[in-house]
Amino acid sequence: MDTKTLVGKDGYLFLARTSGSGMEYHTGEKKITLHGTALAARYGPVIHKTFMVVVPDKEVVCREFLPDGLECAHRPHCDLYKRYFGRSIIDGFGLLDATDYYKTDTHINNKGALKLYRAVVEFLNERFGLGIQNDGYDTSPAGVSALADHPVWHDLGDLTWPLNAGVLNLGDVSDTYHEIVSPPQALCPMGHIVESAVNKAYRVLTLALEDVTEKWVGKHITWECTGKHILLCEGSKRPVQKRVLVFYDSMLLQQLGLYRELFSTAYFARSVFNQELVCKIDPDLVIEARAERFLCA
Repeated sequence: MDTKTLVGKDGYLFLARTSGSGMEYHTGEKKITLHGTALAARYGPVIHKTFMVVVPDKEVVCREFLPDGLECAHRPHCDLYKRYFGRSIIDGFGLLDATDYYKTDTHINNKGALKLYRAVVEFLNERFGLGIQNDGYDTSPAGVSALADHPVWHDLGDLTWPLNAGVLNLGDVSDTYHEIVSPPQALCPMGHIVESAVNKAYRVLTLALEDVTEKWVGKHITWECTGKHILLCEGSKRPVQKRVLVFYDSMLLQQLGLYRELFSTAYFARSVFNQELVCKIDPDLVIEARAERFLCA
């Protein structure tokens, strides 16, 4: 079995070069083939109402924990997007540090996700002249012997899975899980997207925008479900009275509840930017949040 996990220092694990991680771009071994003309063709018609959120690859932010001799200093795809989007892009590289990533997983943890969320709020305040106040959320860290032992999020710790680790003997795979703590007056449904039964807070639509919520009442939304459906959330008293379409990937999935509380109407699509869907929904604002290694697509 091929090994996709790279063992770093101090318990940090990474996606290896051969796994499609994007590391070969960061080391400079592989050259970029994407051009600005492709971005213009994709986003051009709605660039005035679109902004990007880039979650940096773990090996870029946590580079001091890479094996000796491995340098990941290049970010060609992110640089291209930043040139195209200008001020309408949030790059997490200047916001996140090594403690904002799980040691044994490819993803940012909730502490890192809150930093990105606050950067989005700051962008919205500036862009629309809003006064969204400090959210008051905080995180509570707890050590776990393995992320897979977490009572709710058993699908974390992806770099320890046999699918990625292969026959590697990883030994100690302890990690830290940061639970988001919300103040009593705030609704912060962390972790409810996948694990909770559908209720009025979330309507389920097909990709053709047909409302099929009733078919999902009493069921759990799975990862596979989010790839085939759109989640629609509405609330008349939310601070941003805008119709927004959010394209997201696994980096944002656990924290969708944060963004749900911002917009009066929010469509969540687990997909890269889709021009056809933008035309169907015709939102006031489009947000695409993507892991850096997927910017090459």
